[in-house]
Amino acid sequence: MNEKIAIIVVTYNPNINELKSNINTYYKQSGIIILVDNSNSIEISTSVIDTFKNYNKMHIITLGNNYGIAYAQNVGIKFAIEKNYKYFIEMDQDSKLFENYVQHIYSSYVAIQKKGNKIAGIGPIAFNKKDNSQYHSRNSNSEIIEVDKTLSSGFLTSLEAINTVGLKNEDLFIDLVDWEWCWRARSLEYKTYVDTKLKLPHMLGEGHKNFLFFKLGIPAPIRHYYQYRNALLLNKMKHVPFKWKIKRTLIHLLKPILFFCFYDKRIERFKYIIKGIKDGILGKSGKIN
Repeated sequence: MNEKIAIIVVTYNPNINELKSNINTYYKQSGIIILVDNSNSIEISTSVIDTFKNYNKMHIITLGNNYGIAYAQNVGIKFAIEKNYKYFIEMDQDSKLFENYVQHIYSSYVAIQKKGNKIAGIGPIAFNKKDNSQYHSRNSNSEIIEVDKTLSSGFLTSLEAINTVGLKNEDLFIDLVDWEWCWRARSLEYKTYVDTKLKLPHMLGEGHKNFLFFKLGIPAPIRHYYQYRNALLLNKMKHVPFKWKIKRTLIHLLKPILFFCFYDKRIERFKYIIKGIKDGILGKSGKIN
């Protein structure tokens, strides 16, 4: 157990049994678990509270509606800071941690810090639950590698980094929140790392489809809105890499063709894409209207 660390879990209409199973894997690994519930269902929020009412080292914050992952993460971080925690691990509702994960990732953090590096944070190698494909390709023989961005689930950061880089960008609401923060940190000379010995099962959207030599994610239709709008919002930010802007623009030009040819709910997806592009150009942010 590492009493220095607060684990911040953000939930949105979770499967209660799965959530409990996941939290049980790391409940005893940190000083406190702060669960920030973004659910828009009173029944589910009540069930979350009832399920964990006997978990002594757990604090539940019910928001009463979906305010986005960035807002919820910020609420959790602020509460942890009020309770004098200086290290935070972010978790999704659908992820487990293996035994001693918290102590291992903290030890890796300390090892990097001893080398004099400014650390934004360190995360695991995330892999797809269904096909075991990794979200980071390993290009080094080192146990700990520097990356330009990583996913938030399982990510360890510090009060020092938060004080310098700032909190999560609530304007983005959901998609690209973790990447934008990593890039913002990098622009301030704070580096992001991945510990390749740490593996975290993760699931993005509704899985992937195989197209020739690459895979394409299958998000819920509404996520297309945030993906397209937020990409356009990030295109206006100086700290976001130019190479990523070009690559994402090309991908977003191609994706509608694939969606329309191979996916279900084609018209619904296309409408969300159009609205996302329109709102991105207009600079609209936050939750979809």
